[in-house]
Amino acid sequence: MKKNFWLVMSVLVLAFCMTVIGCDLLDALNSGDDETDEALNGTWVNKYFDQYEPEWEREQKLVLNNGVFTQLYDNVEAVKGTYSTSGNNLTSAVTQVTGAFFGSDIAAAIFGLSISQWYTQEQFREPVLETYINGGNSQAQAEENADLLISQIFASNTATYTLSGNTLTTIFVQGETVTTTIYTKVVVDTALNGTWVDSSGFKLVLNNGSLRLITAVDVEMFRGTYSTSGNNFTLTVTQVIGAFGGGASKGFLEALWYTRAQFKASYLVYLGTLEENEDKTQEELEAEAEEFAAGYFGGGTMTYTLNGNTLTIISGPGEDDTSIYTKQQ
Repeated sequence: MKKNFWLVMSVLVLAFCMTVIGCDLLDALNSGDDETDEALNGTWVNKYFDQYEPEWEREQKLVLNNGVFTQLYDNVEAVKGTYSTSGNNLTSAVTQVTGAFFGSDIAAAIFGLSISQWYTQEQFREPVLETYINGGNSQAQAEENADLLISQIFASNTATYTLSGNTLTTIFVQGETVTTTIYTKVVVDTALNGTWVDSSGFKLVLNNGSLRLITAVDVEMFRGTYSTSGNNFTLTVTQVIGAFGGGASKGFLEALWYTRAQFKASYLVYLGTLEENEDKTQEELEAEAEEFAAGYFGGGTMTYTLNGNTLTIISGPGEDDTSIYTKQQ
């Protein structure tokens, strides 16, 4: 996982973990002397390629709002906290995390955590402590390991920052390591925020650049991001639920969320189990898996119009390329 100012300890935390198998604000932020640069308010995105899986383009999103921040990885909320500014210094303190901090449902489950639940420092400690004990640690060693992990995650850090138009740059120095992260501000039409329903009962949930598509029977299909410019609506799918990809019949866990790289890798493994593919080369199988993934992780730029509580999105010239949604009250 890429190191950055907001979660600079995450690589150390994950490495440490692998060897074993509303909070109160920090005093410094309670002094009343801190201020926040209102120009930072908004949603900021940084895209990068995973250092361990170079084909996996990941996205971290930072939502800043008057001293409170939320960080999302691949459009899944992972961290909440507070921040303050002084000159060009930006100080953050983590107050809550979800299991998504660890990168996946499976990694979170190792520590008895859910990617959909928020944990304060106290709430986080109990399942983590139990995990260490179940892993063979003594009570004393488990408590020491849990406290070390907590101190790394629920940390306060200071970086320098510069803001130029819609570009935010943070520079974090840790010893001899200098980490520079560049974010681009997400520009969206806030009038689109809300839940929109089409004639089939499908729900499109839009919230300041984050998007979810939910079926008529309330099953979430995919997650993504969007931006707007004029009447253009640009969509990027970031995660697909296994059931939407075909479930067990295609080699997926139905309740697991997959990024594009994970989706392709799982389908590639499935293709390798089929007798009909015995004579195919690895390159041919990878091409087939890539084509399959591309069909789910689509996106692109469409046009939209908003007329009262009616949202129309047009993705092409055909009759089936027009989707009409009504805002849910």
